[in-house]
Amino acid sequence: MKKLIITIALLISPMLAQCDWNGDMSIDVLDVVSTVNCIVNDCWDGSQCDWNDDETINILDVVGLIDCIIGDCAVYGCTGIYALNYNPEANIDDGSCNYQGTVTDIDGNVYNTIVINGQEWMAENLKVTHYRNGDEIPVILDSEHWYALLEAAYCYYDNNVENIEIYGNLYNYYAVDDPRGIAPEGWHVASDAEYQQLSNAFGGNYIAGGHLKTTGTYQMGSGLWGEPNEGATNYSGFSGQPGGTTSQNWDYQSLISRAYFWTSYRIEANGKARILEYNLTSFSSTSNNMKSGNSVRCVKDVITEIHGCTDSDAINFNIEAVIDDGSCFEWVFVPEGEFTFGEGDSLNNIDYDYEFLKYEITNAQFIVFRQQLWDNDELAFNFQYLQGYYEGDEYHEPGFYGYIALGTPGWNESARISLEGGEFLIRVPDGYSTGDFDDHPVAFVSWFGAHAFAEYYGLRLPTEEEWEKAARGNTGWDYPWGDNLDGSYANYPDSDNSWGSTTPVGYYNGSNYDGFQTSNGSSIFGAYDLAGNVYEWTSSYLTYPTQRIARGGGWNNTSPTFGLPSWFRWSGSPGVSGSYVGFRCVRDID
Repeated sequence: MKKLIITIALLISPMLAQCDWNGDMSIDVLDVVSTVNCIVNDCWDGSQCDWNDDETINILDVVGLIDCIIGDCAVYGCTGIYALNYNPEANIDDGSCNYQGTVTDIDGNVYNTIVINGQEWMAENLKVTHYRNGDEIPVILDSEHWYALLEAAYCYYDNNVENIEIYGNLYNYYAVDDPRGIAPEGWHVASDAEYQQLSNAFGGNYIAGGHLKTTGTYQMGSGLWGEPNEGATNYSGFSGQPGGTTSQNWDYQSLISRAYFWTSYRIEANGKARILEYNLTSFSSTSNNMKSGNSVRCVKDVITEIHGCTDSDAINFNIEAVIDDGSCFEWVFVPEGEFTFGEGDSLNNIDYDYEFLKYEITNAQFIVFRQQLWDNDELAFNFQYLQGYYEGDEYHEPGFYGYIALGTPGWNESARISLEGGEFLIRVPDGYSTGDFDDHPVAFVSWFGAHAFAEYYGLRLPTEEEWEKAARGNTGWDYPWGDNLDGSYANYPDSDNSWGSTTPVGYYNGSNYDGFQTSNGSSIFGAYDLAGNVYEWTSSYLTYPTQRIARGGGWNNTSPTFGLPSWFRWSGSPGVSGSYVGFRCVRDID
């Protein structure tokens, strides 16, 4: 029986599987012998039987195996990572996972909750009457005072106190936005981004509404929604119920036909709300006057160990970070003076010093920027494209433009960054481990996305002159390292490296990687990957004014040497993105 349990555990636990040396679906004395042989012969390559996870294989791992054989390797519990009772030690699911809970507000009201796609949501409308600090939220029940208000207040439908228990209160946006907080401790009013993640989990805004609504109809006595309650399944468990609204003029309406949920997102003088409707399956959004009264749903705060740049001297230092994620910027100094420019090697001059990023912007660095903007409701999601605001220029109106194309299974597989449950993740293809692509250059970034990143950190994109000077100075070389080109210097189709796509930034530095010998491909100033890997956006225009120039060539050039010379110019629409396009930044020296 014990061997059967261990065999089941092997199917679930990667660690147990790594210690099954002979692949017989059991942990036994043969595996102990194999572990000892590996220690004696120094065979460990990082993938086998590190039982105690100390990044080596030694006698402690042998002891762990013996304890497993004598004792019981199986740990029963909930293995669902989003469950409220998730047990990270469990390797056999015992069916105990619980996705439903409760939360209590400062007034003592108890709300049912539901975990959906990693987020814990209230499954009922808010009805609190006090802020978290105990201050009362004013209740206003007449039109004259409601219309005149420019501060927080709430009411309840038709001034009927019985509606509070059924539908909750209707709050104006000033209450939602009040820093004292109307959500329970450890919770917050849902953002528009969180509502969008909720919608995406159930098919998107056109159909998600049906899966978010409670079932039944008011007319049939089986629910709260008016007929026909189109497409309602409540498959999500969100239990979206109608509650109506009141306008800025204190006009109650739509009690059984619509649900209006405030988001925490503000659009100039209005607040943004999400809508469920009795006759539609959609989950749409609208801009409401901040004096309007709408329902509120809250989401539990996610408390995690914060990863980021822990170098206090770095421009992107994160004072809250406790785990360094490798995202700190490193710079090289480029002095003023002459440099060779263009295929004809003309002499140009830059009359100021500047600093140039040593490496291309990586996935790990870009993901921090995007997460911060997403959490602040400054980004929008539109069919796999992440959009953000651009202030406009003489060729583009101010508005939202595509920043980057995201990766999802079955679509844009080579894009390394995805959005899952409100968190940006770096995807890894089969055969690789988590973290393997953190230090690869970010790709699928448009010029708009590169510009936004630079601006966010108080940096800028280089001009093409600054880029070319950093690449070859006044040497007149075709490439950053000289005039010779072979696959040991840069990542391009003839490189024959093991990655088959982008390589880690700074990979071509003279190191040997499992028999693949690289040469030092840095420029005379110490910047890497200025030939190959990904093209890099600059701030410069081509003659045709809406085309932005990119330099450096990519890993998948159409011909082996296309784009690689330091003088080569490629251009594209600022909205273009692809697996071969990234960027780096410069900063001025005061």
